Amino acid sequence: MPAAHKERALFDVDTPNTANSAVAILSSDLFFFSQLEGAARAQGYTVVQCADAAALLAAANHNLRFVLIDLKTPGTDLAELVPAVREAAAPTATVIAYGPHVQAAAIEAAQSAGCDQVLTQGQLHRILNQLFD
Repeated sequence: MPAAHKERALFDVDTPNTANSAVAILSSDLFFFSQLEGAARAQGYTVVQCADAAALLAAANHNLRFVLIDLKTPGTDLAELVPAVREAAAPTATVIAYGPHVQAAAIEAAQSAGCDQVLTQGQLHRILNQLFD
């Protein structure tokens, strides 16, 4: 199934999830996505992979517990995306951006956009097993 349609398989688009038991991940990095997915599923979360900002916003109205944004995702305007996710998602959703430590400008942009946490990919990898506790 194409990644752009995965959220339709995991959610009834017309009936938002009210249990705060889902994680949406905006990433085109399939290898790291699978690691995030495994950690989230191990804690009982449903996971949706979002191929682009539109898919992430479609998933955001499902009372997500976590929203993860890969700063390497092409075409992502954090200044526009993060406030839109905040408006659409549950107030309890934690927005986490992550990316390579060498992309200082992207990390700073994520902080300025209002993410709850901004981590390097290495930092995220080190806390992966505790991230969804």
